Amino acid sequence: NLKNKYIVNLNVRRDGSSRFGPGRQYGSFGSIGAAWIFSEANWIKRNLDFLSFGKIRASYGLTGGDQIADYSFLSQWTFPNSLYNGSIPLVATRHTDSLLQWQVNKKFEISFNLGFFNDRFNIEANWYQNRCNNQLVQFPTPSLTGFTDVVSNSPANIQNRGYELLFSGKVLENRSLKWEVKFNLSSNRNKLISYPNFSQSPYVSQYTIGKSLNIVKVLHYTGVSPQDGLYQFDDKNKDGSITVDVSGATNDDRYDLDISPKFYGGFSNTFSYKNFDLS
Repeated sequence: NLKNKYIVNLNVRRDGSSRFGPGRQYGSFGSIGAAWIFSEANWIKRNLDFLSFGKIRASYGLTGGDQIADYSFLSQWTFPNSLYNGSIPLVATRHTDSLLQWQVNKKFEISFNLGFFNDRFNIEANWYQNRCNNQLVQFPTPSLTGFTDVVSNSPANIQNRGYELLFSGKVLENRSLKWEVKFNLSSNRNKLISYPNFSQSPYVSQYTIGKSLNIVKVLHYTGVSPQDGLYQFDDKNKDGSITVDVSGATNDDRYDLDISPKFYGGFSNTFSYKNFDLS
């Protein structure tokens, strides 16, 4: 921290987890951030005396995840409560991926903070982008293997990007009565950036590269036919018929409809009178 104006933060860490197999138990992570408290500059103090606080910061970092069950890298077996041919059998309970490794999240953020009139009113704006391309997921497998899924690192490259706005202010403040307001607004957009051999993946009928993870594949309804009273839909691929291929093998007539909320937000008022609060 230099002169209470320039701040640099560097973090490096080495994490280990026994949830991963030998040779894959350790991961290296870290972050770097920098901030400038520009309200401490002399020219700001001289010309913008109503600005009590101002800061801009940016950061980039890598964080690791090991949120899987214990011993997931090993095959697991159990003894059931029934006999088979007069003997107690040994039954497999979990398939394994011996190549399990740390999930790595890459996070980038820019933030802007302003305070006015001795921090009576405050504004904060944040923009962020998070990416992950080896998420630890329950990967679907054909049931003929004896299991319907296996814990594995997904090859999908996923992005979450958005912004957050926060405002707080003390509208009224005296010895007996206080009135404080808060408002927040945020928006997040996620996207499947890439997926190697996506056409061979179990998600080909569920997702689309370049689109949100919250899509539903639906036909575009255009009305009712006056001739036969049947529903009509848009022929997206222009092949002369309405086709739906749930396997995802062909380009059918369904559209990708993103059902993610466009915005989140909230607004609150807090009133305080002596020892009474109302919010």
